[in-house]
Amino acid sequence: MDENKPFSGRVLGKRVLLIPASVQTESKGGLILTEDATEKRTMGEVFLIGKEVTEVLIGETVVYNKHSGTEFSIRNKKYVIVFESEISFVLEQEEK
Repeated sequence: MDENKPFSGRVLGKRVLLIPASVQTESKGGLILTEDATEKRTMGEVFLIGKEVTEVLIGETVVYNKHSGTEFSIRNKKYVIVFESEISFVLEQEEK
């Protein structure tokens, strides 16, 4: 793979590929938190969708079930793939 080219691929069926929201790894007091001490990510941005997905759009921010999905990394960037049914909320953007 060319390191400068974004990866190519497709999501199958009713699955959604998300970029998880980042988790705070430092407490307000400056302590570094371990991965075990931080809450599992449950929000993410929709990156790709399968052809059978009907409820979410690419670019939307969603909340998904805490224990769902498969996490993986490509070129040191984390992703999670979930079934559309595991998404419980779509954050609506306010119009200005």
